[in-house]
Amino acid sequence: MTDTTPHPPLDDAQLLKLFKALADENRMRMLREIAATGECTCSQVVEASSISQATVSHHIKILIESGLLHDRREGQFCHLSVNRELFARFQRSLDTALVPELLACDPNKKK
Repeated sequence: MTDTTPHPPLDDAQLLKLFKALADENRMRMLREIAATGECTCSQVVEASSISQATVSHHIKILIESGLLHDRREGQFCHLSVNRELFARFQRSLDTALVPELLACDPNKKK
């Protein structure tokens, strides 16, 4: 039986951690590639990247620590996949916590 209860929105600390992890163009590129393939190994990410293996490892570590990536060990290989549940929670959190306040701000409204 699948748990269909929605998880609570992310708190401010969790949102900030995700924003920081997403604020790098190399990490965004890696996330897009991993999401497009469904799952890939760290070495595949390195092969597809124009940055060094050490730099890729650093970025992957940040993405895993933020929760944006799942990692699964199989022998000597580390398989990576996007945490789609966290992305859904992130979107819901923005919809419920941030967007209403932004939409309420009318820059044309006179004080």
